[in-house]
Amino acid sequence: MLVATGLASAHVSPVSVQEAQRPAGSDQYLRTVEAWRARHEADLKADDGWLTLVGLYWLQKGANRVGSDLMSEVRLPRGTREVGTIYYTAGTARFAPAPGVEVRINDRPARTQVLKPQPGEYDTVSVGGISFFVIKRGERCGVRVRDQSSPARRTFAGLHWYPIREDYRVKARFVPHPKPIRKTRCQSGSKPAN
Repeated sequence: MLVATGLASAHVSPVSVQEAQRPAGSDQYLRTVEAWRARHEADLKADDGWLTLVGLYWLQKGANRVGSDLMSEVRLPRGTREVGTIYYTAGTARFAPAPGVEVRINDRPARTQVLKPQPGEYDTVSVGGISFFVIKRGERCGVRVRDQSSPARRTFAGLHWYPIREDYRVKARFVPHPKPIRKTRCQSGSKPAN
């Protein structure tokens, strides 16, 4: 850490190398980048952030058992051996909770129901700090599992960033293509989707 002295010899204020090299007038840019970085790290650590993801299981036609049992098709990292069963047919996933297990769907007591796979409208099934929801990727449906106490979340010590340098900033303007172009893209674990 560099140390800079003020006008009075008794006044000492620590500054970082990054601050010492920053050109005047770039405070707003620095604050904007630092705020984005803080939001990004908070998003990673959030209850629904990437650090809580612990599993992805592709549903097979018919019954898919959910629980911590090693034989479960949708395996939870800990907790109840049998949480319920997801019955998958014709692109639809119907969840039936196991008797006597305290399971919730969208924060309400669980009952047998079809689970919506739409982004932003997922039906979230939760039990003991673990949750899961159905996703659709192309023609396939899978189950993403989250654990609020995942090792990745518990041990996350923050991201390592390059120093902020305004001279690396690229200023640009978006210009849309005059006529839309259709492109094919691939998603993780699926066939190309349009």
